[in-house]
This record gives sequence, structure tokens and C-alpha cells, in this order.
Amino acid sequence: MIFMNDFFQFVYAKVATLPFGDVLFLFIMGTILFNITLIYGFTGYIEMKLIGHIHSRKGPVYTGPLGILQPIADALKVLQKEVIFPHGFDRFLFTLPLFLLTIPNFLAIIFIPVGSFIVFQSDYSLLIALGLLSMSPIAILLGSWASNSKYSTLGGLRSAGMTMSYEVLLGVAIASVIVTTGSMDIVKIVEYQAAHGLWFAVMQPFAFLLFLVGTIAAVERNPFDLVEAESELVSGWRTEYGGVYFLVTLIAEYIKLFVVLLLFTSLFLGGWMDFAGDVGFFVKVLVLTLLMVYIRATAIRLRLDQILAKVWHKYIPLGILNFIITLGVLEVLG
Repeated sequence: MIFMNDFFQFVYAKVATLPFGDVLFLFIMGTILFNITLIYGFTGYIEMKLIGHIHSRKGPVYTGPLGILQPIADALKVLQKEVIFPHGFDRFLFTLPLFLLTIPNFLAIIFIPVGSFIVFQSDYSLLIALGLLSMSPIAILLGSWASNSKYSTLGGLRSAGMTMSYEVLLGVAIASVIVTTGSMDIVKIVEYQAAHGLWFAVMQPFAFLLFLVGTIAAVERNPFDLVEAESELVSGWRTEYGGVYFLVTLIAEYIKLFVVLLLFTSLFLGGWMDFAGDVGFFVKVLVLTLLMVYIRATAIRLRLDQILAKVWHKYIPLGILNFIITLGVLEVLG
């Protein structure tokens, strides 16, 4: 079986001897990873079709075979729209979130395995990846405040209150995995699961469920979709973003979803070190994506007070209890 890591090593061996071989290799590697991420952008089409069927609708059917070209048509339509800047806005802070939402998410891929390949392996790759993924609430707060709009401001404040709380939950859930493996290196966490023949979804079921809840909140999807609540806030913090600005924020959302699910697969579902290797890895990411779509189509949006009460009164105490139990079991087992 040929793994992605073997493929990249083969490519590197071929181009390393060429002039500027290292630069050429990095360009090839970045292009491949970028295109993998771009292909994942068609998750929007999957969402439209699946949610349509779940809601007894057809979804896109006219643009291309089975409506598969609908995302491209939507992108072209948005690109033709004028970007209208709100009165009294701050141009620098209004534009800055576009970079803070995309660049850190792309950088996080450097430290997270994509199949069997990882650009940069570090003893602290898990910590670095989570730090980069945590930039989104800051970007949303800046963009919402700079918009000079009450709808945007409310959306930004909701994002800050919700995502920062659930990032604590992610940290608590991951703590049990870290103490079990004794490492914050994502590759070593995957190797630990392979060595024991069990996923952390089985070894740490409470941490798995808590991380799943935190993941849904981190990507701001139902039932945690309070940041962009159409019935209350028009488009939430994005209300004043139009044209290509809106398109970039939408792409950033799917990039973050992809990166978070890559991390989820490595931490709790064994990564690439079990059935079918890299193919199995991407099958797991696809199944998680479908799960996210299904939850979005069926879950009822919660109120902000309900969301915060659940995380601080239930989820985080359960995560701490699970962490204490994990420490006790590890102490007994020696």
C-alpha cells in the first residue's frame, strides 16, 4: 500500500537534486494540499443536496449534472456583486479578519497530518494547531466591531462568548488523551492508537463525545449556530460583508471545518494507521462531514444562555471528572 508520505518522499527524491529543489518541492506540496482543501469546498454542494432531501426538497438540480456546478455558479454570482462598505466603518479592521480567518487555518494544516503526511512534526503540534484554530473568534470580534452595525456586533459578541467557552471544553477533552499518551505530538497520538489496536473514541468515549460537541461549536454549526442566526441577526457578524468579502468568510468556514475534522480523525479515530491507510483516513473525514451535515439539518438552535449553561455546568465538569478518572486509572496501571 502506497501512503501519501511515501509519495511525497518519492517526489522529494526526484526534485531535490534540481536547482532550487527544496523550493520546488514545497511549491508542489503546497499546491497538492491546497487543491485537497479546495476540493473539500464542494462540501457545500453535499450540504445543499443532503439537507434538501432531509427536508423533502430536491436541492440544486439545474446547474450541471445533478446540480454539481451550483457552488461554482454561486461563487461567480458573488464575485460579480459590489462590495458596499458600511457608513462609519474602520477599513483596516474591517479587512483584517479576512486574513485572520484564512491564513491561520491554512497554517494549522502544516502541523496536522493529512493522511500519513505531515509537513512539520513537532512535540507540540497539537498545542500549536489549537492555537492557530483559536484565531477565529478574535477575527470575528474585530470584523463585527469594525462594521459599525448592531447586527454584526451582536453576532461577534455571541461568537466570543460561545467559541471561547467551548475552546476550554476542547482543551479539557484533549487533556485525557495527552496524559494517556504522554505526548502532544499528533503523530505519536496516532501511533499510540495503532500500537494498542484501539481508537481513542473507544479508550476515551467521554473525551470523544465532549470533543465532538466542542468541534461542532468551534465551527459554529447547528445547534450552536448563534453567530449567524438569520431569523434574528440577518447574517450575524457577516451582515455588512458583501461580494468577494463575504465569499472569503464563507470559504474560511469550510477550511476550518476541514482542518478540525482532520485533527478529530487523528486524535480519536486512529488516523491513517488502520484499515485502508490514507483512503481510510479520508473516508473517516467524509463520514464526519456527513455527520456534521446531518446534525445541521436536524438540530434545533439553542439560545445563548442554554449554550453557555451546558458547557460550564455540564460539559466542562464532566471533562474534568473524566480527566481525574484517567489519571487514577493510569496510576493504578502504573
